[in-house]
Amino acid sequence: MDFYTLQIIKPVIETTAEGASWLPYLTAFSTPTLAAFGIWIAFNQWSTARKKLKFDLFEKRMVVYEAVRKSSGLLMCGVEPTMMLEIEYLNGIAGAQWLFDEEMGTYLNKEILGDIRKMREAFALMDSPFDPDGRQQGYEEKQSLIEAFRRHRESIDSRFAPFLSLGH
Repeated sequence: MDFYTLQIIKPVIETTAEGASWLPYLTAFSTPTLAAFGIWIAFNQWSTARKKLKFDLFEKRMVVYEAVRKSSGLLMCGVEPTMMLEIEYLNGIAGAQWLFDEEMGTYLNKEILGDIRKMREAFALMDSPFDPDGRQQGYEEKQSLIEAFRRHRESIDSRFAPFLSLGH
């Protein structure tokens, strides 16, 4: 190596040996950079947890929605409401008071369930062999309840829509 090359390399070696001038800057910027990275990770974890909660609520509310649609669809077609249908409906809406607001709870537990029970009574009247007036009354009640279940079926989507949106 010649003398000229040593003169060029010598200041670089001396600067490195004495301590690099960039080391304090690196140290100063590493702490805020790591803190910002930690904040970014925390925000993404919070966002993921929030989306998971929404999705979990959506799944539970969808079970209730499907139970209401199934029951009202069957009864709208004039199917005889058996005890099993009522039990399936009650199992489907179990826990709805914690998933929806009070108005929806009233709608599910009082209006629809009340109409299911009235429909069972109407079918019981229609099966009465010794009471022709009761059979006629049961038939008329059944027809009015079929219409009520048609209205329920038409309003179900709009009633459930605010609770079944997954907008993130």
